[in-house]
Amino acid sequence: MKILQINASYKPAFIYGGPTVSVAKLCEEIGFVSVQPASHSTQPASHSAQPDSHSAQASIVNRQNIEVTVYTTLANGKEELPYKDGEIKTVDVVEVQYFKRITKDHSHLSPSLLRHTWKTLKQFDIVHIHAWWNLVSVGVALICVLKGKRYILSPRGTLGSYSFYNRKSVVKRIFHTLIGKPLLKQAIFQVSSSKEKRDIENILGDNCQIAIIPNFVELKKAWERDWNVELQNVRAELLFFSRIEEKKGLEFLLNACALLNIPYHLTIAGSGEENYISDLESLGTQLGVDQKITWLGQVSSESKFDVLAKYDLLILPSYDENFANVVIESLACGTPVILSPNVGLADYVVEKKLGWVVEQNAELIAQKITSIFENKEGFTTLREKAKETIQHDFAEDVL
Repeated sequence: MKILQINASYKPAFIYGGPTVSVAKLCEEIGFVSVQPASHSTQPASHSAQPDSHSAQASIVNRQNIEVTVYTTLANGKEELPYKDGEIKTVDVVEVQYFKRITKDHSHLSPSLLRHTWKTLKQFDIVHIHAWWNLVSVGVALICVLKGKRYILSPRGTLGSYSFYNRKSVVKRIFHTLIGKPLLKQAIFQVSSSKEKRDIENILGDNCQIAIIPNFVELKKAWERDWNVELQNVRAELLFFSRIEEKKGLEFLLNACALLNIPYHLTIAGSGEENYISDLESLGTQLGVDQKITWLGQVSSESKFDVLAKYDLLILPSYDENFANVVIESLACGTPVILSPNVGLADYVVEKKLGWVVEQNAELIAQKITSIFENKEGFTTLREKAKETIQHDFAEDVL
């Protein structure tokens, strides 16, 4: 079986954060299946988003000869990866072919990638496209339709309600009506959460073919160490850890901090557009909380779990998250979470009692933080439960 994976960016373009890492992890896990036997856990996964048939499907796949190929661009933020147009690299057992793009924004127009896809599409049994709203994904989807090949699409949050209905989405809605919707009607969807499934059904109706399969999350480094961090007695150590952009809802967290009457410190880890970060820093100053905030910047994958484990709470008040890998990474270290209901893993966190879900309201967020730190009983037990639950539900052999 030959599988073609399409994504506008790929490792080592870590600047794009979670989606790029998740796509790479998926490709690597499929690639590892083809070079060595996979061991299967005897414990069934209890993740509510996992279909019962998934383990059986994985067993079938393991018995097949699988070849994974990735077509991607040289995208690396405003820069390009240092490879030639069409250059092939083996990246952690995966064959990746990188193509030049002629637009360096999120449109990622790459005529050479599209031409090569047109010529080679018939070689592949499965085409799996990741994300939407870029000219790599849309272009390959169009090629598939023209050549009569159905394709799998993992939207990775790009078909969420926020993407469609925020103030910048008028052009998207016009494009969707004229071009996008007919193409999407030909897709088989693979999503990471029930929230993402609902989002697609809201846009395309209930007749879509959708499979819910959680993201693979790289947790080996989280489990290599025995995280044994106690709740701070001096002050509440709060953490935001994600790409810094409008959809993350950081303004709610900053306003919530201004309402806190308990000792606290907030660390904001992640990168983003300089102008937007400057606006948030100005908001912090206006609210009088700037002296209680540390802007940590981008954190390397090597240091990620050391950072996550040091804090009492991870807070993610996003407008939209199809999954949010950082939630699983945080819980794997024993750090509980406060999420908005718009985070794909909110249902899971509530079901497993690994944290709290709070509306995007500064007063409610502040009340929840205060309540947690005024009633610390059971917090240590919660940290241990989080680590054990994630190890059970998200071990690679389970997924």
